[in-house]
Amino acid sequence: MILLFLFAICSFVQSVRFDSKHSEVSFSGIASGITLPVYYFHLNLFDENGERLEQSPENSPKVLVSGKDGSQIRGKVEVLDSQDGKFIVRIKTFTSHAWIKIVVTDEFDRHFVNSPATFENLNHDECRCAVEIDTFQKSFRLQDREDDVLLAIEKLSYQQNNELVREYFASRPNSCALCHYVLKSGRIYRECFGQHVGFNMFSDATLVALSRFVNLPDVEFWMNLGDWPHSKKTNENHHFQMISWGSHADFADLVVPTYDLMDSTLGMMHRLSKDQFSVQSSARQVNWSDKIEKGFFRGRDSRQGRLDLAEMSQKNPELIDAAITRYFFFKEDEEKYGKRSEHVPFGDHFNFKYQINVDGTVAAYRLPYLLLGNSAVLKQESAYFEHFYSSLEPFQHFIPLKRDLSDLIQKINWAKENDDKVSDIVKAANKVVEEETAPVKVIWSWISLLKLISERMTGEVHHTDAMEEVHVPKSTRPCSCSSPHNEL
Repeated sequence: MILLFLFAICSFVQSVRFDSKHSEVSFSGIASGITLPVYYFHLNLFDENGERLEQSPENSPKVLVSGKDGSQIRGKVEVLDSQDGKFIVRIKTFTSHAWIKIVVTDEFDRHFVNSPATFENLNHDECRCAVEIDTFQKSFRLQDREDDVLLAIEKLSYQQNNELVREYFASRPNSCALCHYVLKSGRIYRECFGQHVGFNMFSDATLVALSRFVNLPDVEFWMNLGDWPHSKKTNENHHFQMISWGSHADFADLVVPTYDLMDSTLGMMHRLSKDQFSVQSSARQVNWSDKIEKGFFRGRDSRQGRLDLAEMSQKNPELIDAAITRYFFFKEDEEKYGKRSEHVPFGDHFNFKYQINVDGTVAAYRLPYLLLGNSAVLKQESAYFEHFYSSLEPFQHFIPLKRDLSDLIQKINWAKENDDKVSDIVKAANKVVEEETAPVKVIWSWISLLKLISERMTGEVHHTDAMEEVHVPKSTRPCSCSSPHNEL
């Protein structure tokens, strides 16, 4: 039996139809012999004149995924309508497949460009079928990472770096949570420091997953498990190599995708309902012209600026709908900040045309998901940043706000008066962030950084007796590795 997925689409705007002769399949997240947590590809829809569609079509694409002899694959397939003339197709395999065939057609069984296609040795994500990093990179046409921080300290040895970090930690043992990782001969070792190191579950899970995808280099590094960066640019004694999930303009930490985005990447179609693919459908359900023309925010009280925003909402309810969902850092004041809000499902945020992004303790981890929706993001000026922020430009991908939010009313009114321009900003943001948060790109951010560290740092890589090994569990299901990896 062949898995057949036929998705009917209802549209309340002027209907359009795609033409299979011009529409194409882009296999951006699937390659023979490469293991990924989820395999995916995109359907790019064009009309009979070769013009790209920008909305859901009236007719429906058909996606068929089968094994040899038309047999059913063991897995799950989802087709997500991005509401902008694209579809995302993703496959979560429950077992390994030596061969699969993918067919994409219109309702009359006419093939899309690049259909049909076949792939070999696609494994479930418990398989350790690691390939060389170069093979992974070439399979998805990925670029090498260049990092000014590492280039500046390329003569630093592992031993020197370890001494600097240990000295730094010794001066503030109660305000840091760090892990020293060593990757050696395919094994993972770590030693953690600090009172609250439970977030090593995220870095452990990342490294275990990466070790199944590629042969990681022998390398050692320090992982910051907290929110605040540590490698101060202006302090030579604190200028060391440290990996963080986010950073600040005054710090030189090496930035990787947040644990939240990495967890979404590794856990999609399994443990999580909200990820960077699902929001491209769920957060684009309301047409631009049907949205409420107000700025919207919900979040906890992790910074005074959020309370200020809630207070502005009380004074300007016709333009702002902002409320605090939970109080922890500040005293609750209903008269000043309004009633505490109940949880609002993330998809419902996009009933509003303008999403207000305000820092929490550091950069708000919600920003990539907001930028993937079809509302405009008004982003507070901030020195904090995540791994993809360098790809964003004000008034091109978001509407900038002053740090103190004093121009928020002005910017909302500007947005209302420049509706077409703001709509274009949303589309540009979607395009950039779709690329930057694609699972392969997120995974590559980690791999390419480890590769670069191994090339720039000097000295021997070795683990100590104080370290414990992070085990990579063996698969309980069969694997079909093209170049079998010896289980360690």
